[in-house]
Amino acid sequence: MEQDEIMSEVRAIREALAQRFNFDVEAIFLDAKKREGQGGRQVVHLEPRLVDPNPAGSSTVEGPLAEERRNS
Repeated sequence: MEQDEIMSEVRAIREALAQRFNFDVEAIFLDAKKREGQGGRQVVHLEPRLVDPNPAGSSTVEGPLAEERRNS
């Protein structure tokens, strides 16, 4: 299989970043959040949306719990 140069570069950067923070995911995240505001770009934070478990037009629920749901 042919090597993808872009993916190889991304993986190398990821490995270097992980080593820089001793593979501590929380430290990597905190650094990313710190750098996020220093980039000079507008950062947009959206409120999470609630997911409707039974949206309009969806088919009826089938499966082992369907009978319980209909009877409750």
